[in-house]
Amino acid sequence: MEMKRKLQIRWSDLDPNGHVRHSVYYDYCSQLRMDMMAEAGLTVQDMMKQGFGPVIFREEAIFRREINLHDSVTLNVKVAALRKDASRWTMRQEFRSYPENELKAIVTIEGAWLDIRHRKLLDKIPASVLALLDLFERTEDFEWLDN
Repeated sequence: MEMKRKLQIRWSDLDPNGHVRHSVYYDYCSQLRMDMMAEAGLTVQDMMKQGFGPVIFREEAIFRREINLHDSVTLNVKVAALRKDASRWTMRQEFRSYPENELKAIVTIEGAWLDIRHRKLLDKIPASVLALLDLFERTEDFEWLDN
């Protein structure tokens, strides 16, 4: 399943230099991840009912080129690394110009699944998560993580 969206850059996304603020990149990425999970069949409401949610351990952005107001940009999300039991994962997202496809920025996150009732990492990953992560595209350099 291709997980990509065209973005509408808003005036409020800009910094005083006239390009997209660094924190906005993270906001767009988290919104796309949650939208894609919902479209694949796992909504925030479903996760809350089941008592779990994603937790981020590390988030990193590499900025290649500015994004300005009225630029046409796409954003994708792919799984870059995964434990076999899906308890830990790395996702990579790329901002690219449209239609030129020039790389503008890369955001990489590492995370896991949190038991929101007990505030600890999940012991057993729900089948819905396993099925969901099978739908996500994988990066060309995808790797399996050691348990």
